Amino acid sequence: MSIRFMLIDHDHASRHSIRLYLAGRPDFEMIGEADTSDEAVTTTRLLRPDVIFADAGLLQETRFFAPSVFSEDQGPVMVFLSADQHFALQAFDVGGADFLLKPVHQDRFEVCLARIRNQIDSRRARTKSIFGNTHRDEMPSVSCGNQERIAVTSRRRTLVIETSKIDWIGAAGDYSELHVAGATHLLREPLSALLNRLPANVFFRIHRSFVVNLDKVSGFKALRNQDFLVRMKDRAILRASRTFSEDFRTAIARQERREVAAAGSPPVPNNNGAVRAIYA
Repeated sequence: MSIRFMLIDHDHASRHSIRLYLAGRPDFEMIGEADTSDEAVTTTRLLRPDVIFADAGLLQETRFFAPSVFSEDQGPVMVFLSADQHFALQAFDVGGADFLLKPVHQDRFEVCLARIRNQIDSRRARTKSIFGNTHRDEMPSVSCGNQERIAVTSRRRTLVIETSKIDWIGAAGDYSELHVAGATHLLREPLSALLNRLPANVFFRIHRSFVVNLDKVSGFKALRNQDFLVRMKDRAILRASRTFSEDFRTAIARQERREVAAAGSPPVPNNNGAVRAIYA
């Protein structure tokens, strides 16, 4: 997996030099830039970069400059830049991986990249030690996050998608395919990781390759081998593996009860005893 980085600096010359130093390195991918403190906060929350190269003075203006933000493994690896060497101690005090004095020289930058790679490798190794021996079909099936928007970046353009509008999500290696109103958007994040930050009890994993928005399910049909075929409101038909099929049926029933409670009057069940349509 590549290391996704952001540049946060009002000094355009400094940002240009960092881009040049990282050009042609396949293990680094730039996903965004910002030059104001407000933009830095918003963009970082949306894009969730692995690494941030940031002007120390700019971030001092925001709540980003707090130890609780950067000391967590889930937070980005921070590299602070400044023309003022007095920021160095403060940068390391808040958990920065490195401090670069402007103008940044390439030899010093190579040392910085080595530190970044070591920190990222250590984090990924810890994650692998927790989840590495878990079969994909044994990964959690129910979402447990509360993120209401997801930012998808393509060709330096960022599209913010409301999670409630996502119909279903397909796995594509290290990427996830977001299917929204007939369009497909590619997000650089594995399906299992994405599921952990989607709104709880709305998104459900039906297969190692598919996650569905329960509100967007129009029906399902049980097969002889205990798998299900799930029909979505966008007319896509997805296969639910037996590993998740019974939990999926339970999740649909729970969703129906919530809909009944919200509507105030129970809908008429079909011949199968289910409110949600079971298609033939």
